[in-house]
Amino acid sequence: RIPMIVVSPYSKGKGVVHDYGDHASIAKFIDANWGLRPITDRSRDNLPNPEHKWGNPYVPVNAPAISDLMGFFDFDRDHHDGDHRRHDHGDDRGRDHADNRDFH
Repeated sequence: RIPMIVVSPYSKGKGVVHDYGDHASIAKFIDANWGLRPITDRSRDNLPNPEHKWGNPYVPVNAPAISDLMGFFDFDRDHHDGDHRRHDHGDDRGRDHADNRDFH
């Protein structure tokens, strides 16, 4: 298991996802999100998503298995106006104080 912090406007946020994953989960996420094939027939992104017994989210019953990280995201949710480059937060977040330029 690898701890991961997900920062994204599409993140479900406000909680802990107990999906069993490792570094190959990132490649598996890319495969799942963009409909790509796994890297090779033998690569770890070919492993199934984990299935768990109720009450024990930490050990998959179908090991070896790793998450595709899709449980971290909600891509169907409305995300404001679709422009995530700059939002008015009522303060100067997103501004470079040295020369007062946006740094997004």
